[in-house]
Amino acid sequence: MQTRQELVGQELHDRATRGETLIDIEKTTLQAWYDAQDAVESTRLQVTPSLSTNTLRADVDAVLLRLQEATQHLQHISAENAILKSENATLTRRLARTTQEVA
Repeated sequence: MQTRQELVGQELHDRATRGETLIDIEKTTLQAWYDAQDAVESTRLQVTPSLSTNTLRADVDAVLLRLQEATQHLQHISAENAILKSENATLTRRLARTTQEVA
């Protein structure tokens, strides 16, 4: 059987999801109901608490650093590739001239 608090929470949730404006006390009550629902769900799922915001930010920063390093590496390879293409074109022209001179 549902408690009065559960029924009120469900009613507020229904109103909020339908776009109705809630007054401050209703918003606070709804948030408390959400928190209680989350606690029940976490207990049922036996989930460990989520990572802290600081931990997540540190993880994102580490990934961004690796992405920046990979980008720089690719830019370096691209520059080297352009140099090699230029050298290849020069050597191809030289070979063509040499072949013409011999013929």
